[in-house]
Amino acid sequence: MSSAKEYIRHLHRVFSNSLTEDDPLTEPPEGALKVSMHLHQKIVLNKMEKIEYELTNGMRVKNEIMYSNYGILGDSVGAGKSLMILAHISRLNIMNTIEETAGVLPSSSPNMFSIVSKKYTDISEGNALIMVPHTLFRQWSDYITKQTNLKHFCIARTTQIDSPDFFTNLFEADVVLISNTIIKNFMPKINAGGIRWKRVFIDEADTIHIPLSYNIPPARFYWFVTASWINLIYMHNSLYIDRHYIEQKVFNENSEYTHLQPHFKSRINKDNYYFIESLSARSYSYFKELISSSHVNRSSVVVSCSKELIEKSISLPPLYKQIIWCRSSLSHQIIRNAVSGEIQQMLHAGDTATALERLGVKGQDSKSLINAVTLNLKKDLMAQEKTYAFKESMEYSTPKAKEIALKSLTDKINRLKESIKGIEDRVSNFTEEVCPICYDEPTDHLITPCCSRVFCAGCLLLSMARNPECPLCRASIHPSKCTKLLLKGETNTIESEKKDDLPKKHEALLRLLIDNPKGRFLVFSRYDNPFEIIEKSVEELGLSVRHLKGSKDTIAATLRSFDTGKLNCLLLNSQFAGAGLNITSATHVILLHAMTHEEEKQILGRSQRLGRKGPLTFIKLLNKDEDNYTGVDEVSA
Repeated sequence: MSSAKEYIRHLHRVFSNSLTEDDPLTEPPEGALKVSMHLHQKIVLNKMEKIEYELTNGMRVKNEIMYSNYGILGDSVGAGKSLMILAHISRLNIMNTIEETAGVLPSSSPNMFSIVSKKYTDISEGNALIMVPHTLFRQWSDYITKQTNLKHFCIARTTQIDSPDFFTNLFEADVVLISNTIIKNFMPKINAGGIRWKRVFIDEADTIHIPLSYNIPPARFYWFVTASWINLIYMHNSLYIDRHYIEQKVFNENSEYTHLQPHFKSRINKDNYYFIESLSARSYSYFKELISSSHVNRSSVVVSCSKELIEKSISLPPLYKQIIWCRSSLSHQIIRNAVSGEIQQMLHAGDTATALERLGVKGQDSKSLINAVTLNLKKDLMAQEKTYAFKESMEYSTPKAKEIALKSLTDKINRLKESIKGIEDRVSNFTEEVCPICYDEPTDHLITPCCSRVFCAGCLLLSMARNPECPLCRASIHPSKCTKLLLKGETNTIESEKKDDLPKKHEALLRLLIDNPKGRFLVFSRYDNPFEIIEKSVEELGLSVRHLKGSKDTIAATLRSFDTGKLNCLLLNSQFAGAGLNITSATHVILLHAMTHEEEKQILGRSQRLGRKGPLTFIKLLNKDEDNYTGVDEVSA
């Protein structure tokens, strides 16, 4: 309960501290920027300077004085945080300098403590360093050169670090830009020169990957930038939260926390008594000495705008949201109640290969998946039955103690038996629909002349190549004697066998592409494996598609091709390419499976952001039994 209470408190504090149009604003220096700032950006600029002063000199939070040398710029996706940062950098030379920071003496205790001031006196200091994921390097480089007049040193190659002019370029620059992939070459040079920075900005701080072996660049003050700021509040934590507590605290019509309902909506729709909120920063080990994940007031360092201020400051084209309901594969339906939530997520995304890997078996097909789940359950059942037999033979202090111990095991054994029987029953019920070889819906249907069973053409022909017998009744048959079942209206497109059938996800995706020939599609999944099949299917439609990955130059070239219309479809991993990218030329954003509220915010922000000119359609392909965060403005289809 305490974790839920604290979680709500942090969410509410950031909401309560959100900036409004009544807050003061600050203008950038004349001539520093090539573009105009919006109202909310100027208000954030003022708040960034204010919070730096307060945190380094002591910020009053109720009856406490709080100190910190970092802040979190947590404004919403697409709100123009990059320009806020660049405007802040443009003011560093006219702002009040941070002369010293406070810290607690390491030998302090709750009953005796000392506040130590650290003064900055040396002159080996760079102005501002921006660290970004390599996928965003070219984008940030464009921001700096096209939106500002700042002197810049954008380090794209190691030859720039090895150059004899390295330190000259560094000290002359208002801003130095590096990617996470070049830190291993950059930091040894910085350490050797004893260089500190006035400010260090780390973009997409919750998803950027920085190995622990590289130390954090010394700075007077740090800014961590991410719309998913809650991940930095907890860093590396899984919260077990009582669903009924959230219902009472957030969804009660008289609650003071009703503004948090969108954050919890998907969780409340589930039947479980509790849910797990997994919050993490990818570079937790790198940041853990700098970012606090335990201070009770740590969310006070977050700077963000209220929704009302953003809407007053900027106007974006219409956003249309839609859910397309799909059907799971038969193999998934068979095992869905016998696997963990993590495995179910993989199956909903179409990533059978990773699901099998997590289950500890080799194989790629649906039959392997069903057999793996059944085998694991049977192994677990055997182990529990052996434990039961052992404990039954033991002497206990009282008959009651023995009864309690055996009852717990009996319950586990019964649950395992029910799971195994459930799978066997579902397999039996599906025998008239599935291919008996691969345990999935038949493709290119062939019917055997002997027992009149439907097989996939590929499965049956491969089996008969090894042994010219029916795989079921063992009658001798020849492929020419099999009957090909032509479905009504069968074509090479995505027509369903029955008009009212829900489509499979890949069918729904292909239909969207066919129905919108001039569309530009961003397709997101948490897993890469399904992309290979999707890429092949999209290419067969005569459309251009590419998986967004590779070096910063490759990514930049791919994005240019998409912006100019040479590419119709981009496939993106939501964990590694779901944050920071600016892809306003997309017409459709499609999720291949359900994602968290935070993931959806980041993904939607790739296209629904400053600079967008036309309407955007946001579509989720969901199986009927799939957990889902459903917004109030989403339409089901």
